[in-house]
Amino acid sequence: VQLVSSAFTFIGIIAMMLYLSPLLFVIALVFLVIMIVAVTKIGKQSRKYFRSQQKELGIMNGNIEETVEGLKVVKGFNHEEKIVEEFEACNNNFRKAATNANFFAGIMGPCSTGINNASYATIALAGGLMTLVSGFDIGTYFTFLSYSRQFTQPINQIANQMNTIFSALAGAERV
Repeated sequence: VQLVSSAFTFIGIIAMMLYLSPLLFVIALVFLVIMIVAVTKIGKQSRKYFRSQQKELGIMNGNIEETVEGLKVVKGFNHEEKIVEEFEACNNNFRKAATNANFFAGIMGPCSTGINNASYATIALAGGLMTLVSGFDIGTYFTFLSYSRQFTQPINQIANQMNTIFSALAGAERV
């Protein structure tokens, strides 16, 4: 329901922005493309590391399960140190993958928000200059600014939810 509602809102915002100022809309569109490219690149990295994280988690779980099942053999042959070293290696690999996955997941939201803020500032500057130089209506200017803030909001929402989706997909792939 939210996806359909967001799609209609997005289309309506585009129509109003084009009606109010095609020039300012082009600026907003350029920043939207930049945001989509950035979110896509970060998303690919995030997904890669979430897959790696799930793979390493599976290896670590297998290691733990084998150790617990074969505890008598480990104790009987005095392999405790070897088992600890194997677990530490599995744990370090998992930690690295999880750290990378969470890093890329964590920067997606601030990156898209930063691009959104740069877009708003550029549109505000261009619209202000148009108001001063060419007599662009100030009411239209503020209305356009309001729409420009809402224009990239669906992309921001998707970007913030992508990491949850990537994590879930990676877990499902592992199963």
